[in-house]
Amino acid sequence: MTATSPTLLSRAQDVLDGTVHVPEGMAVRAAAFLARKAFEDKITESCRLRGAAIDRASIRSKVIVTRVLCGDDAGDRADLVWAGLSQACHHHAYELAPAADEVSRWLDLIATLPTD
Repeated sequence: MTATSPTLLSRAQDVLDGTVHVPEGMAVRAAAFLARKAFEDKITESCRLRGAAIDRASIRSKVIVTRVLCGDDAGDRADLVWAGLSQACHHHAYELAPAADEVSRWLDLIATLPTD
């Protein structure tokens, strides 16, 4: 069974809060990965519900379509979340992990994106 976007968002928050234990020092990045999957699923479903059957398109393309279908406000939020999560999930040894409050903010923004 595949987790839904709201379930993934909830689990990401649980990881940030310490309710779900992950190895020390990995909680924020683990929450970012859960948030990214929730975001991808939500954007894909939003596009599908609006008649844009672009399941095989890249997430970046879906973010652009979201702007067209849902307006600039939703597009701006989607851009912000995607940029942050992309950087957070593509870890390089010389980069710091994202801060917990950044990931928490992205979770909040994902929850505000339109789905219906």
